[in-house]
Amino acid sequence: MTFSEKTLSEFHRNLKKYETKEIAILPTLHLAMKEFGYISPEAIRYVATLLDVPPSRVEEVTRFYTMLKTKPVGKYHIQVCINVTCSMFKSRELVKQIEEHLGLTGGKEMTDDKKYSIERVECLASCGTAPAVIINDTLYEKVTFESFKTILGKL
Repeated sequence: MTFSEKTLSEFHRNLKKYETKEIAILPTLHLAMKEFGYISPEAIRYVATLLDVPPSRVEEVTRFYTMLKTKPVGKYHIQVCINVTCSMFKSRELVKQIEEHLGLTGGKEMTDDKKYSIERVECLASCGTAPAVIINDTLYEKVTFESFKTILGKL
């Protein structure tokens, strides 16, 4: 497992921005996720080697930040906030409707064609416009099941 020449070049440019290599763990993990699709145990060891830090330190950072994926996700990764405010606005029911619509029942998190994956998250920092959903990097607010189906149709 190694970065492509392009990503390795970006890694070295990034590294110049930081006083120590350890401070570059998070940006390097972002590069790894972009390059490999998710942060696998092999990617953790690779990043640790690049930065000359213990793999346990890289793993700590990986586990702390929920935006770093530790398993494959679909082409369209759907994150639905289930925190208190969003739950008050029926986000948990929305998750169930989305799962049924996509055939993601029984704990299944990704469709067979790997087009969609779903994840319940604790907060998307959009309490004033609950319920909130992020699909890939786009935030959708005040999402209903009907508006979700419209969003899916546009993907």
